[in-house]
Amino acid sequence: MDIEILIKNGIVTHWLGNNEDVSDLFRNLTKQITRGVSNFYYSDLCQQLNDYCNSTCRKNKTILSLLIPSRYIEYLRTLPQLLIYGWATDQQEKFFHLQLK
Repeated sequence: MDIEILIKNGIVTHWLGNNEDVSDLFRNLTKQITRGVSNFYYSDLCQQLNDYCNSTCRKNKTILSLLIPSRYIEYLRTLPQLLIYGWATDQQEKFFHLQLK
């Protein structure tokens, strides 16, 4: 029995009588526990964490971070900002050009 190994190594000590009673005690500890309950206190947080871990965006981001050095990712992040700035500047020039006429 497993309980004999635990007692022999000093992990479990008991005053229940025999080792079979200790085995029964451990076996009966989980009888009232239901598995698969989805309405416990942290269920929403666990669901959000699972959704995040399973999201393709996070997986793609992880793959990109492994394949592309971080300095290139920073360059890619500034590219849309530069494009927007260029577009806004062009629109501003057109606006002022129309007002001057």
